[in-house]
Amino acid sequence: MRIVFVHGWGLAPDFWEPLVAHFPDADITYVDLGFHGTPDLNTPDDKALYIAHSLGTLWALEHCADKMSALVAINGFTCFSDFTDPRILQAMQKGLARNPEAQMQQFFKAADLKASTDNLDTVRLQEGLNWLIHKDMHHALTMPHLALLGAQDPIAPSKALQEQWDTIKTCKNGGHALPQTHPEWCTNTIKQWLEKLS
Repeated sequence: MRIVFVHGWGLAPDFWEPLVAHFPDADITYVDLGFHGTPDLNTPDDKALYIAHSLGTLWALEHCADKMSALVAINGFTCFSDFTDPRILQAMQKGLARNPEAQMQQFFKAADLKASTDNLDTVRLQEGLNWLIHKDMHHALTMPHLALLGAQDPIAPSKALQEQWDTIKTCKNGGHALPQTHPEWCTNTIKQWLEKLS
């Protein structure tokens, strides 16, 4: 099985390590959106399962929808502005300009994410916030797709996302870092869904 992993805002491919460990036989490609260094946006030419987190879902739908055999969106969304006041993101943009490390630490704490603030690319991070403010990729959902949501997610609340996805599985104790905090639950849910597709 070929899988492409796309991380979320402020993160890097190492975010996926706890989840990838449960797919030892898969042919893995990582997209690096460049929030901590040089982006690597290369993806396979042939069809693959895409597993995306948060903002990575927007990027994957915009750039790779035609390459997806299926999509698993973890803590993901097709339009962030549907449920988030843009003034919150604008405040984050100001905080990022003023003190990038402090802004990222604040975000990671709020999202319960384990991530580094090393080598931050503030230009790319600002661009990512603009994606969250402006992009709506609902029209790109033409492939089989599954959304894994956290009932305790303060960033992408599961109740707010009910209308964005056709198939939803919710982790009762999960937040915005499901691949890190609940990798076994994510793995089992994904594999059960894939079996139904085959």
